[in-house]
Amino acid sequence: MTPGTLEEPFPGRTAVAPRIVAILPCAEPVTGGVQADHAILAELRDRGWTVETLYFARTSARAMSARWWTQLLAGLRLAWQLRRLPAGAILLEDHALSLAVALGNWYARRFRGARVVMIVYHLSYLLWKHPFRRELHRVVEAREARRADRLLVSSRHTWKELRALGVEDHRVRLISLGVRAPERAPVSPAYATGKTTRLLSVGTVEPRKGLHFLVQALALLRDEPWELEIAGGADGRYLGRLTQLIGRLALADRIQLLGRVTDEHLEELMARADIFVHPSLQEGFGLAVGEAMAHGLPVIASSGGALGEMVEDGRTGLLVRSASPDDLAVAIRRLIHDPELRRSLGEAAAQTVSGRYSWQKTGAQVDAALREL
Repeated sequence: MTPGTLEEPFPGRTAVAPRIVAILPCAEPVTGGVQADHAILAELRDRGWTVETLYFARTSARAMSARWWTQLLAGLRLAWQLRRLPAGAILLEDHALSLAVALGNWYARRFRGARVVMIVYHLSYLLWKHPFRRELHRVVEAREARRADRLLVSSRHTWKELRALGVEDHRVRLISLGVRAPERAPVSPAYATGKTTRLLSVGTVEPRKGLHFLVQALALLRDEPWELEIAGGADGRYLGRLTQLIGRLALADRIQLLGRVTDEHLEELMARADIFVHPSLQEGFGLAVGEAMAHGLPVIASSGGALGEMVEDGRTGLLVRSASPDDLAVAIRRLIHDPELRRSLGEAAAQTVSGRYSWQKTGAQVDAALREL
């Protein structure tokens, strides 16, 4: 079936009612969460589910908008589109949209007998700094989460956060996300004195990823032979601030902001990198970290969110305090000067990821959770 949008509900609809209607931020795989959403839906289709898709926005820019009127209008449009929702269908939605889909959820439950299943990678309200907005988002997210028939979480950390919001454990299912296996072995040369160490960071360029702390850490390592490549779509305002910071610290000739890259380009970046750095402040899983580990890269990651469940400090990578440029600098310097540690961390990381994370396993777990309903 052809995916739908908020402007074109349930296209190509036949006499057979769909079993799942998925609500996703946008069609573009702009974030790791959206990539995971699409991968999960593909697995469900392979397992015989009929899936139709509604997108919160046509473009990633509108999907990432935090303006309250954008969220409200989208929620009203969504409720209007769901008037044609097949009776008894399952709504499968990305929890990050909870403010926008609250109205749709109410209508779907009340008038269409729908069951709501939320995929929760991380809780959105924690990202708000303004006390009023943070509390408003917390109240709405908590209400929607407590009313959901099932919540699928990708880490025990997120499960613990849901429990703090009053969500009952019997509603929650822990699922693992998949990690793409590398297409070829890494080609990065071993470190030698005088050679440049290639650092790589992958993810949406937004405040939550903590890239400004990484830039500040690298400013402390001017005497070291490093270069950094950052790949990922960007929040425009944050990208501007990050670019200004890089210029102010005179690091523009050593840090490249690549923007969104193709899968083929990302494969090349992973293959030639020496160290993967992920200073995120809040993660519900960390797809980019898992892929870096699969490529045999030593990982330096912050201990924020669920990354500690994926990276074992001292064995598959190095964990540092969140929001600490000093700690990041110490860890980066350590790996630059210890090629044997880089090798052992990378090998252990690849062995750990291999066989543990796969989209087939994810699909089977989500399939089982949905069939319970």
